[in-house]
Amino acid sequence: REFCDLDADPVKFVMMLKNVVIDCGVESDTINLDMVAEMLMDMGAVAVSVEDGARGTHEEDPKFHEGTHSSAKTDPFSVKYWKRSVVTAMFPEDVPVDDAIMQIALQFRLPALPIVTQSAVEDEDWVVKVQASFTPVQIGDAWVVFPWHTKPDPHALCVIMEHGMAFGTGEHATTQLCVKWLNTAVKGGEHVLDYGSGSSILSIFAVKFGASSATGIEIEEDSITTARKNIINNDVESQVSVFLPGQEPVFEQGYDIVVANILLQPLQILAPTLARKARPGARVALSGIITTQVDELKATYQQHGFILDDAQVQGEWALVHGVRTA
Repeated sequence: REFCDLDADPVKFVMMLKNVVIDCGVESDTINLDMVAEMLMDMGAVAVSVEDGARGTHEEDPKFHEGTHSSAKTDPFSVKYWKRSVVTAMFPEDVPVDDAIMQIALQFRLPALPIVTQSAVEDEDWVVKVQASFTPVQIGDAWVVFPWHTKPDPHALCVIMEHGMAFGTGEHATTQLCVKWLNTAVKGGEHVLDYGSGSSILSIFAVKFGASSATGIEIEEDSITTARKNIINNDVESQVSVFLPGQEPVFEQGYDIVVANILLQPLQILAPTLARKARPGARVALSGIITTQVDELKATYQQHGFILDDAQVQGEWALVHGVRTA
């Protein structure tokens, strides 16, 4: 809902749970909105956001290139607020707002006491609302769904993911690149190492594509908790396991397939480790990097006995793949 007059120039503040519109009578560059947000949080707000006051109009100013196809790289810390900004704060209904408004007026020496209007917020089923924001993700012929979804195609391969504290729910380009690569790399019966396994989405896809087993290694215990739920939800407990680094069982013959979807620097550090864990002739896929980092990563892995092919690209993201030599 919009509670401000977008034709007016002043900054406006919208507080929700009880909605409060505050016309401060000044433009954004004359008031420290970061400090305003901190003050509102100190006064009992549970969340605060700042948005363009002209959002949705012809005067909207896409400072972060939102809604555009610009390839310009913007440092978010160097961007000032919009000329007319809207601050939205969520307050419990029993928190007095008048004191907050007075303190803001005094702190910033506003020319007049802000004009304030309030309205109640209707109750909503927030669980349902949040669930509705996550839609099934198609990756090639396969799907990623969440536990509350109905399978989009009952005949298609589907992986069920909990949207918990772990990276890897299928939306990100690097996850999709890895899933597509696994679909071609897995021929049947392989043992897969998934380093930096996150949600275990790649391990689960690997065994569903036909791998005999998949071992995940993950440094975040919260991610491991989420991963184990995903493993159970997909009925692959006998094939997929996940461990903290150093706690995984020794696999002396070496893995047939190694996949790691992390970031450039961790991938470089892990090069000797992955080289030891991959058997001669093993296939490897490395992602979590952007296209400008491909050559640097390839140079690192070539020094550790990998022959790497041309990168696969999706948008600005890349996947490097190849083979571990003898």
